[in-house]
Amino acid sequence: ALSYLLIRTQRENALEEAVLGSEAIAETILLTLAHEMRANERDAIGDMVNSVGGQQGVETVRIFNKEGKITFSSRSEEVGTVVDVQAEACVQCHSGPTPTRDLDPQNRSRLYRDADGNRVLATMRVIPNQEGCQGSQCHSSPRLQSVLGVLDVALSLEPAEERLARATLNALLFSLLAVAAITGGLYVIITRAVRSPLYTVIA
Repeated sequence: ALSYLLIRTQRENALEEAVLGSEAIAETILLTLAHEMRANERDAIGDMVNSVGGQQGVETVRIFNKEGKITFSSRSEEVGTVVDVQAEACVQCHSGPTPTRDLDPQNRSRLYRDADGNRVLATMRVIPNQEGCQGSQCHSSPRLQSVLGVLDVALSLEPAEERLARATLNALLFSLLAVAAITGGLYVIITRAVRSPLYTVIA
């Protein structure tokens, strides 16, 4: 039972670390793209999205507007398509009264399995409209439009899952060895402290 609790705690801690890591990656992308977004340099934004999306462990990086249309994606076939508001990328924005920007990292993230059955951790970050962003060829002022879109970063959990599987196996083996050692020790103690004197009295 103690081993089970330790393993579960370890998995929960590992997931929390993964969520914080994905949150940091999303924040870094937004900070890096701040200048390009203000200048509406779409080619530079697309290059950055493709560059980050091509890194090992990154499943996809995409940006979609408030209407759910994907404007940038590391998967070119997604660009121009519209996501379903009931899909995993949108449901947390549209299922309750709390805006995505006000949700904590755990609630901005979600776990799911991709088409190959691999576990994926995705994090959403709202792209706010700020002073200096608006323009006649871009979008309205922050007073009229507070949110420009959403950045969605999906990371593969396979490496973390493999490490957790090894750690779980090691914990189970350690638990079995501990149970065997404790049982053997108790058997020796009971034999010497109880059985031997009892047989002596009986004899």
